[in-house]
Amino acid sequence: LVYMVGTPEAEPYLLTLFEKNLNTGEEQRIYEFFEYLGDGIRPGLPKSFSFCNNLIMYSVRSHGVEDPECRCLLELFDLDVGQRETLICYSDWSVVEEADMCNNIYFWSGYEADSPYRVIRDLFLFNLNTREKVQLTDGARAYAPKLWGRQFVFEMGDREETLSWDVFLWDLDTMSYRNLTLHPSDQWSPDIWENRVVWVDHRNDPSGNYIAPHNSDIYWCELPDCEPVPATTNWASQEHPTVGGDWIAWIDYRNDVNPLNPASSYHENLEIWGYNISTG
Repeated sequence: LVYMVGTPEAEPYLLTLFEKNLNTGEEQRIYEFFEYLGDGIRPGLPKSFSFCNNLIMYSVRSHGVEDPECRCLLELFDLDVGQRETLICYSDWSVVEEADMCNNIYFWSGYEADSPYRVIRDLFLFNLNTREKVQLTDGARAYAPKLWGRQFVFEMGDREETLSWDVFLWDLDTMSYRNLTLHPSDQWSPDIWENRVVWVDHRNDPSGNYIAPHNSDIYWCELPDCEPVPATTNWASQEHPTVGGDWIAWIDYRNDVNPLNPASSYHENLEIWGYNISTG
């Protein structure tokens, strides 16, 4: 189990990355806010991370005492040998967020320090076998990659052809992608398991988008055709779905004090709901 917690003595955004062995109960810090290395201190704020096959990949944005040669890191921690390796070190501000990893390939949504867009996320991958970084998109507004095998899903939005957010599938063998959810409303926050894809869908929402208070639903499909099927069309907001086997699970707001406003800072009763694909 890999997770982050807030540092109690500091502001909420100061996080520490932990790993816990569920078999032994042992816990270790993978990255601390201030970490002493040799005769220097490397400050950093751990951001996105992913865990697969005893390898932890995570990004760190420096904070406080800055190293001008290394303001954003992409690092690998090997739990088998207990060693850390810096894979990428940026000398200027960059963003590495919304990451996923499997089969020695690490994906993230972010931007490079020299990007002319800066606030527009693109997709990148790092191949642990070749130690090669590849930028997959350019100015695409691409977010939330989720990987399964040799393909991954992601959301991409505000494009001229639809002016909405849609879910796309990227094939690593052909290095090409296609739209899975061509619809005038927003579809976002995808996940994939084998040939099943799930996402948040606004086709039944009067606003049609994720910005306003909304009635968002959960839809899913099976590849390659990807005909959309509802998992829930409840009147309230449902967000952040995940899929595994026959089960789809999501965060549900139907019994909360703000059932149509997930962006609110005040919530009392967020629930996890599920849908079984086989039994309905």
